[in-house]
Amino acid sequence: METKQAQHTPGPWKADGTEIYNQDGNLVAGVAQQMFVSETRESDESIERANARLIAAAPDYHAAVEAMFDGAISSAADKRMAVTFDAWNALMAAHIKAEGKPDGA
Repeated sequence: METKQAQHTPGPWKADGTEIYNQDGNLVAGVAQQMFVSETRESDESIERANARLIAAAPDYHAAVEAMFDGAISSAADKRMAVTFDAWNALMAAHIKAEGKPDGA
């Protein structure tokens, strides 16, 4: 069975407030203000910014998970699987980016 390659704007992406840009500076997406129809509540811009960071980290997460699958080292005898340090580090970097933490924090 052949898997189809994902079709999306190549990463990396960067969140700037509530807008997400690709590496060329072109707008990829924007996070709209949350609307609450059934209740009156002020929008919290920190939520929109967090959503934008998560969306911006999506290509990094995707690449890291692919690297983990591609680099998985499996041992049938003990039914354990390990991943390379590079794949693990890529996943951690994507997570840090999504959380909006400074590098290495």
